[in-house]
Amino acid sequence: MFSHPLFIASIPPTLFMLGILGFLLLRSAREERPFLALLMLIEWPMHFVSSYGVRKPLNHFLDSVLPPTELPSMILRSFQAPLVEESFKLVLIFLAYFLSRLNTQNAIRTGMIVGASFGLSEVWSLAYLFAQDPAAAGHPWYHYLAFVQERTMVAPIHGVFAVAAAVGIAKGGRSIAVGVLTGMGLHYLANFPILLAKLDIGHLGKNVWGVVLALYISLYTVAMYVLLIYYVYGKAVLRKLMSGIARCPECNATYQRPRTRVNVGPFLSYEKCTQCNKSHWIRLKDLQDPPGQSAPAAAS
Repeated sequence: MFSHPLFIASIPPTLFMLGILGFLLLRSAREERPFLALLMLIEWPMHFVSSYGVRKPLNHFLDSVLPPTELPSMILRSFQAPLVEESFKLVLIFLAYFLSRLNTQNAIRTGMIVGASFGLSEVWSLAYLFAQDPAAAGHPWYHYLAFVQERTMVAPIHGVFAVAAAVGIAKGGRSIAVGVLTGMGLHYLANFPILLAKLDIGHLGKNVWGVVLALYISLYTVAMYVLLIYYVYGKAVLRKLMSGIARCPECNATYQRPRTRVNVGPFLSYEKCTQCNKSHWIRLKDLQDPPGQSAPAAAS
């Protein structure tokens, strides 16, 4: 059974997600690791539980009340994933909160571990669902590279949804509701174009909508990574990252960063200084604020 091509195609995104989770655990305080590892293990099967224990019975009920092809039913179903799936993450985040294991210092890490674990669960849950089609077994695994790419992009942003909720919950008070609604809202925005495609808005047809959805999720993934940078590093670092201005580590000149550069990550790139024409590595410390928007001086 595990030789099914879809299960083989699930291995690359699984390794990617395990790398993220391992990195987060290693970066956590030693005393936090057992509890965070426990949250991770509990969350791993939760997409299966939410899909087959909640959403499938709910869809069966909706089908008995509203035809699935009717607009009201399609709209109701579009809220299912944000409400149900985020709730399965919130249970563990609130558990950490009530056990005094969640605070403003570890909220991002806790939310990312819970959300990324759910994203990993979704990889295998969807692979199992698609594998129920007998025709799916007739293709080699590399015919499912689109599945590999899409899951590698989407699985981590489940962590960003959970981070938004965890940060709000850790702050307490009204921020709890803001965080929960933000996480669910971000999830809904990720899925909303699927509803538009089902309704064939603009009469674009299935093939064109397939391209539109692929472009949208690519752009949305980038936006979620930018949001994660904001949560982790704050507004000042994000401003520097978006400014496009750097200080050359060799000639010390400030220059407009070229568009043709090799980006290894958000804070590491290999590029040529437009002042001395030498190529070098640019790191976070080399990024500069936009003109007239320097960071405020630290309070004495």
